Amino acid sequence: NNKNKAREIKNFGPFLLQISADIKNPFEIQQNAAIQLKNFVTKFWKFTENHQKNLSFRYEEDEKIIVIPAEDKAYIRNNILEAVLVNQNKLIRKQYSECIKKISLYELGKDFKFIINSIEDCFNS
Repeated sequence: NNKNKAREIKNFGPFLLQISADIKNPFEIQQNAAIQLKNFVTKFWKFTENHQKNLSFRYEEDEKIIVIPAEDKAYIRNNILEAVLVNQNKLIRKQYSECIKKISLYELGKDFKFIINSIEDCFNS
């Protein structure tokens, strides 16, 4: 599947964030990149270098495991909030807020869900 092959390329996530955040790009391009970024983060952020742990994260036996490189995760973490603040389109901001929600849940855990929901409400208002 070509879509999964593209997702395995280093800098795939950062590239999607850059495309979606660049207000010089046509809205349709920005929106598509933001949706792809949200799908990428939602599906693969949970996976780590620990193969055994990854197996327990899969929803289906044959689910593809793609580990997002640490540098790519760091880039997204360090730049997604600015992308939310710069982009005024609510549809694109919604995709970013979903990314932030997933990243926060995976990295902060369920104990911080109340904070994550509050942050999401702020982004969506």
